[in-house]
Amino acid sequence: MLRRVSGCLVLALATAATGVFAEDIEGLYRPPGSNWSCDIVDLGMDGGALGFIDNTFYGVENACDVISAVPDGDWTALRLACAGEGETYYDAFRVRKIDGGLEFDREGNRFVWESCARGSTVLAEGGSETRNRGWTASFGQGWLEFATRDDLGNEIILACNTGGFPLEHAGSIFVRIAGRPVPPGPIVFSVDGQRMTYEADREGGVTIMDCRVCLDNFNHLLEKIAAGQKLTIIPSGGGSVSFSLRGSRRAIGRYPACPGPG
Repeated sequence: MLRRVSGCLVLALATAATGVFAEDIEGLYRPPGSNWSCDIVDLGMDGGALGFIDNTFYGVENACDVISAVPDGDWTALRLACAGEGETYYDAFRVRKIDGGLEFDREGNRFVWESCARGSTVLAEGGSETRNRGWTASFGQGWLEFATRDDLGNEIILACNTGGFPLEHAGSIFVRIAGRPVPPGPIVFSVDGQRMTYEADREGGVTIMDCRVCLDNFNHLLEKIAAGQKLTIIPSGGGSVSFSLRGSRRAIGRYPACPGPG
């Protein structure tokens, strides 16, 4: 059985009275007491993580776009458009955040998902509202760096080697979430819902080796960031962080593609 479910979703709905209703239910989940994997690499696999990401609910054998989210007491009533067997169908249920996870209500049948992060959050208060500072570009000792950070200890630095040392490294991606470097393991970079998966080969992030495919993939990620609106990062083991990409084109677009050290 294919299980596609994932890491991060903020539900936001315009209302006549308040303009926007938002509830943060982003995160990786699994059935309580199960030994299902919480690694993002197992997302969509049998026994893999469940969850939400970028306004998409990844359910059993399907992926559904959240098309409405309406407050219903302490619940949120969701309506979803799902793709299956070449056609679109619609689904609806209620969900609410509880201690340690999520509770669902589908026509009176209730079930619970346990948070892989045990209910902790690394997102800024306010859900999808990103609060990072502007994107910057800096150069020194043969390395060009593009970076942004916020006041909550979240940070990303994308570095391009233009002739510095070590020569076998074409670039790197450093990510800190809630003041801590991300752990080794699979890490997903989602730009406006389009995902790229890397392997964090060290604490803190990814080393981009000096190979043509490695550079092409890195430059593709830089292009997406420069052209996008929001970057969501999901490291191994749960948790996530989102950054606004406002100003990223101004920082990154001034420079040609990362050439590598050669």
